[in-house]
Amino acid sequence: MNRFRLPSFSAALALAGAGLLSLASAAPPEEGFDEKLYRNGLALVQAGQTDHALRTFKELLDGYPTSPRADDALFRSGDLFYSNDAIDGLHRAEADPIARALPFFERIQAEYPRSDNAAAALHRLALLALEGRNPKRSPVEAYARFSRLLALYPESPLVDRALLGAANAQMQLGDCGLALFHLDRLFERFPGSPAADAGRFL
Repeated sequence: MNRFRLPSFSAALALAGAGLLSLASAAPPEEGFDEKLYRNGLALVQAGQTDHALRTFKELLDGYPTSPRADDALFRSGDLFYSNDAIDGLHRAEADPIARALPFFERIQAEYPRSDNAAAALHRLALLALEGRNPKRSPVEAYARFSRLLALYPESPLVDRALLGAANAQMQLGDCGLALFHLDRLFERFPGSPAADAGRFL
């Protein structure tokens, strides 16, 4: 008859350790507090609690400035004040939200220029520079920002809108030749885009 032998204490400990290790590796990583703050901020935005959302995003930025969610928190904060992302949406924003939006988008460009939101933030800054109620309105600055987007983020899905914006800024500056140059590039590269359709009415 075979006799059942209990494993030694060290063997049992090793088996238990292996089991714990496999459980640990199988368990999903715990969500960081920065991610929780960001999700809480989004929920507050969706609930219409803008002030609470801004405070939550600020808490994330103050406590976790190197978090992958830092640029997201900045962009969401700026978007609460200025959500326009197209030339045909200009001249609807008031001076106060314009002034409050600017620092958030500027900070993305200054501190997170390689982030996922960098091109979009630069595009918003260019549009803000064309806003009629912006006390610092400047088609020159707008053109510089559209051009910077085209140079730094050539693969961005905003390239067509940046070309349209650059043409619009040059039309306002009176340089029809340069405006047509950007429109030609727009029509050639993005012939069926909404930006190209809008460009035909400049």
